[in-house]
Amino acid sequence: MSTETYIPGQKLTAEQVEAWAVKYDTTSKLPSPKIPCSSGNGVETTMFGDNLHKRVAKFGGIRNLLLNFKSRGARQTEKVQTLLAKVGAKSSSVALVVPESDVDCTGGNAYEE
Repeated sequence: MSTETYIPGQKLTAEQVEAWAVKYDTTSKLPSPKIPCSSGNGVETTMFGDNLHKRVAKFGGIRNLLLNFKSRGARQTEKVQTLLAKVGAKSSSVALVVPESDVDCTGGNAYEE
């Protein structure tokens, strides 16, 4: 595969990142206005003009942007998985305590008379 050829929906290879960085350094533009998510989920985000330049500054360079950019969906999925892991860890350490007076072993409701 050529360094210039980009297949939509796939992560950039190291050679492609380098080719895109060289193109950006010389023209201040990328070969494609869509930047693929580095998580490999196939999502592409459109960046050009001021948006692209601000993102490059935010990430500390075009190479960092191309290698570390995560789409909004990937960031939210990561956040949800982190929260679920925290909740799972907490729920496994917490025991449910039911007072014995509320337990009815006959299958009925303990509060019925």
